[in-house]
Amino acid sequence: MYGELNGVRVCDPRLRHSWRVNDILHFPFTESITKFHVANATLNFFIRGVSRPQNDVIIEIYKVYKIGDHSEPPVMVKLHSWKEPQPGSRGKWIQTDFTETVGEWFKNPKDNYGFVINATVNGKKVAVTDVSAEKSKAPFVETSVTEPKKRKRRNSGLNCDEKANEPLCCRYSFIVDFVEIGLDFIIAPKRYDAHMCSGECPYVTLQKYPHTHLLKMSQPNTAAPCCAPRKMSSISMLYFDAAMNVVVGSLPGMVVDRCGCS
Repeated sequence: MYGELNGVRVCDPRLRHSWRVNDILHFPFTESITKFHVANATLNFFIRGVSRPQNDVIIEIYKVYKIGDHSEPPVMVKLHSWKEPQPGSRGKWIQTDFTETVGEWFKNPKDNYGFVINATVNGKKVAVTDVSAEKSKAPFVETSVTEPKKRKRRNSGLNCDEKANEPLCCRYSFIVDFVEIGLDFIIAPKRYDAHMCSGECPYVTLQKYPHTHLLKMSQPNTAAPCCAPRKMSSISMLYFDAAMNVVVGSLPGMVVDRCGCS
């Protein structure tokens, strides 16, 4: 039995007495992260397998719209529903797009009552949702965010790509992959462009960096000017701490915004 809520099919909560508040998963987002825009969000969860798979896994994702009192179950709306082949004995990680839901939570944090993962085979639940029992297989949301649009400032540094034949000091793209370097506790971003500085700093750039070159002229024995970061910014990160809690933090000095000779 289903009803309608703004064109979305809503399951009558009276038919779901098996779903309790304990079934609800909740990822709170702090103000330090909700000030950004959600570019992409992916829900990751683990489903158990069997040695001889025969049936499909029926997966349903519900968003909680209201937490009822002790006499009433929560009100939920179905977001996604699909089937997956039952995995082998090792189990399998499942991913589904969660961008719209996380985006709504960012805009209205007070409406973030959580969600429910219902994955069953012949009525038996196979999704790992008990965070305390199996922390390494706990569900998580991988979220990529972007800065709110701001007025662009003039950047006096050069920006180049790998195809550019530019000998002078310039900023280039430099992709860092956290998984490749062993930092797999970081949920998001998995990779990002840190940028790097490379190039020469000849005396013809005196007009652009007068202090650097006047210093070299007055103290000839000092090291020659080198291409280095002149301005850097932070990135926001989503990661697991030692207690397997999802933490949002800002790490300074992670992105080169401008290069120059110093």
